[in-house]
Amino acid sequence: MFHQKKGRASGWFAGAVTATAVLTSCFNGPDDRELDLFTYNAADGIRSLDPARATDLETLWIVDQMYEGLLEFDDDLGVVPALADRWSVSEDGLTYAFGLRPGVQFHDGSALTAQDVLLSFERMLNPANALPGRWVLSGLAKEGGVRAVGTDSVELRLDAPNPVFASLLATPQASILCGGGAGAELQSEEVGTGPFVLKGWLPETAMVLHRHGGYWKQDAEGRALPLLDGVRIEFNREEGGEMLGFRQGRYDFVSAPKAEWMEVFFDDSGAWRSGWEGRFVRHSVPFLKTDYIGILVDSASCAEMGLSPLDARVRRAMSMVIDRTLLIRELRAGGASAPLGFVPTGMPGFGQDDRPRHPSLRHDPDAARDLLAEVGVGIEPPLNRLSVGILGTKPSTAELAAALQHTWAEYGIDVDIDVAPSGIDAERVAN
Repeated sequence: MFHQKKGRASGWFAGAVTATAVLTSCFNGPDDRELDLFTYNAADGIRSLDPARATDLETLWIVDQMYEGLLEFDDDLGVVPALADRWSVSEDGLTYAFGLRPGVQFHDGSALTAQDVLLSFERMLNPANALPGRWVLSGLAKEGGVRAVGTDSVELRLDAPNPVFASLLATPQASILCGGGAGAELQSEEVGTGPFVLKGWLPETAMVLHRHGGYWKQDAEGRALPLLDGVRIEFNREEGGEMLGFRQGRYDFVSAPKAEWMEVFFDDSGAWRSGWEGRFVRHSVPFLKTDYIGILVDSASCAEMGLSPLDARVRRAMSMVIDRTLLIRELRAGGASAPLGFVPTGMPGFGQDDRPRHPSLRHDPDAARDLLAEVGVGIEPPLNRLSVGILGTKPSTAELAAALQHTWAEYGIDVDIDVAPSGIDAERVAN
C-alpha cells in the first residue's frame, strides 16, 4: 500500500497486499496477425535487460522470460530444478552440488556448460561491476565459492549454512548468461536460455520477444514450449491509456487496474456491471507483497540535507493516524489486506489468528495525538506544525501519497510530494 522501494529506514508503515486482480481479454484486437502474440502494456517502461540489474516488477517480468537460473520456483513457491536437473546439499549445509541439464541451448544455439555458470557468478560477485543483484550470492565463500566440475557440474560453497540459499538461486538475479555475459551488450544480444528471445526494442515505444525455438521445456502433453509465438510490450504512459487499449482489444491483459477502473467493470458486490460480463475474464490470485514508506533516519545523511532525523514518536504517530482499511477500500478496490506486521498475511505464522497487530499499525488517532503533543506537534497553540520533508513517489502511487499528505496535515504534520518516473524514483531511494 505504500512506497515500494526500500531505502535506509528505521521507521516503517506497512500494508500487506495479498490479492491482485488481472483482467484478460476474451476477444482479439482489430489487427490480428498470423503470429500468436501476447500483448500488454508496461507503463513504467523497462529499465534494463540485465537480470543482475532487475529491481522493478516490469523489468523482472521480461527478464524472467529471457533468462533462467540453476533453480526456479514452481506455482506453489517451492524450489525446483531448472538449468540444473539435479542438486544436493552436504550434511554441514555448506556445499551445494549441481548437475546441469543436458540439451539446454542459449538463444544463439550454443550449449550450456559449467563454465557459463562459473563466469556468470564471477561477474555477479565482481565488486567493480556494482550489480544490484549481487546480494543473492553474498553468502558464497570468498575463496573457492564457485567451482566448475568438468563441463556439466558445478559446486557452490558457503561461508556459513543458509537455509534460504536455494531460494536465492531461484531468483531472476541468479540467472545464467552465455559466457557469463562477458563483452555482451545485454540490451540487445541473445545470451539467455529462456523461452523467449529479444527481437526488437524501441525505448518508450515497444519491445518484441520471439519464441526460442531451441527451448528445453515441454508441457504435460509433450508439446514444446512456449506455445506462444511471441510477446509484445508497449510503453504507453498516458493516464488511462492502458485501460482504454484493453477495452479496445489491443492488450491481452492488465495487472492491478486502478480502483476507478474496477468501479467501471464491477458493482459494489464485485459482480460484473451490465455490458461487460462475457467480454473479459477476471483472475484474482493471492500474492505476497508488502508496500511501505521508508523514513531516512541516518543522522549524517539527514545533516547533508539540512534535516534532523524524525523523533521516533513522530514516526509512530504518522503510522497510527493512517486508516489502512479505508485506504484499501478507496484506493485498492479491496484488493489488499491491512498489515499485522511487516511480513504479509499468508506466510506461515503471520495470519490473523497467529499474532496480534503491531501496536504502531493500529489506527489510533487519540494515541497519535498524545505522542505528537509530547514533542510539541499539533494544529493548535501552543503546539506547532512540523515539516518533515519530501515524500518521493512514482505515478502509480501518487494518489496514495496525496491521501497520506492530507491525513498527516490534519495532525499538524506537513509533507511535500515529489512525483518522479518509476526508474528515477527507484534510483533516488537507492541513493
